[in-house]
Parts: sequence; structure tokens; C-alpha cells
Amino acid sequence: MMNLMLFRKLKSSVMLTSLYVFIMSYQAPEGIPKPSDNEPIDFTDINNIIIFILVPVALAIFYYLWRKGKSKGR
Repeated sequence: MMNLMLFRKLKSSVMLTSLYVFIMSYQAPEGIPKPSDNEPIDFTDINNIIIFILVPVALAIFYYLWRKGKSKGR
């Protein structure tokens, strides 16, 4: 009796897991960059220089100044 209940629970778990894997396999996103599609950043373009160098540096400087001003105010 106990083995039959265990088998039924196991069977339903396996079926649900199989259904989940089946459904998730059809939700693969399309149109996103894949590791095989990536290219290195082209730093000859001014937009890439601004986005990948100047903006992070400016954010780091502003954060440092903000924290310095916040600790000075105490």
C-alpha cells in the first residue's frame, strides 16, 4: 500500500517535471545576443567611448563626491 502511494507521488512529480521542461524549452528567447554572435567593442566610435568609458567614470566621480559630502555633513 505504501509503495503504491509513493509510486503515484513519484509518477506525478516526474510528469510535472517533464511538462515543465517541455514548456520551458519552447520559451527560448529570439533576437538576443548569444556568445557566438558577440563582437569586441569598437572604440573608434564616439558613442561607444561615451557609453563605456566616460559615463562609468563620471558616475564613479559623482558617487565619490556625494559620499564625501554626506560624511562631511555629519
